[in-house]
Amino acid sequence: MSARESSLRNNNLSKRLDDRQLGQLLSQLQADNILIVTELSRIGRSILEAMSILHRIMETEAKVFTTKEHYELGNTISSKVLAFAFSLSAEIDRSIISSRTKEALARKKSEGVQLIHTYYPVTLNVACAVFD
Repeated sequence: MSARESSLRNNNLSKRLDDRQLGQLLSQLQADNILIVTELSRIGRSILEAMSILHRIMETEAKVFTTKEHYELGNTISSKVLAFAFSLSAEIDRSIISSRTKEALARKKSEGVQLIHTYYPVTLNVACAVFD
C-alpha cells in the first residue's frame, strides 16, 4: 500500500463514529425515536462496526427502520439476530466485490493495459434526521 493510499484510508475510512454525521445523530437519539436508513449495510463498513452502532441505538430504546429491506429493528432478540445476519452478509458481499475488482485489475495489468489511478475528492450528501 502506497503512502497516499495509507493516508486516505487513515483519514477517511477509519474515522471515529463521533466524528461522523451518524455519530452526532446517535448522540441525540432518545427512547422511541426512529432512525431511518436505506439498508443495514450503510450503518457500518464491518460487522463489528455495524453491530456496535446497532447496539448503541438499541441501548437508547430507539428503533431502526430500513427502507430497502422493510425491516423494523428494536431492542428484541430477533432484531439483534436479524441485524447480525445482514451485517455479516453485507461484509461478505463487500469482500467478494473487492476480490473480483483486484482480480480484474491484475488480469488487465498482465495483459499490458496501463492502469491509471486518479483521485477525486469525494463529497457525500447525507441526510440525517430523528423522528419521534
